[in-house]
Amino acid sequence: MDSCQKLAKRLDQIPNGFPKTGSGVELRLLAKLFTPEEAALALNLNPDLQSVKDTGCPTEALSLVLKSKTDFDPPPFSEEEWRDIRRKVIIDNTRQDDQRMSN
Repeated sequence: MDSCQKLAKRLDQIPNGFPKTGSGVELRLLAKLFTPEEAALALNLNPDLQSVKDTGCPTEALSLVLKSKTDFDPPPFSEEEWRDIRRKVIIDNTRQDDQRMSN
């Protein structure tokens, strides 16, 4: 399992969730937002941390990643790609809801 897959699994544990889709669109989205190294560092973050040292990550590396994420520009998706992502998420979520209701 690569770092984006692990991050997706971790994000799905938060209250808002980050559900797995049949198309894997959530992994493509994370791959646009994070490098594999950034995703691996993000796995060490949680709301209970008091300082960067609590992550167990090299402080300098984590500081650089966090700073780069504050200067964030949206990933370069075209309007058509955003429409496709939204459509796939809606379809996958509808299918999952239908499956849950039929069980």
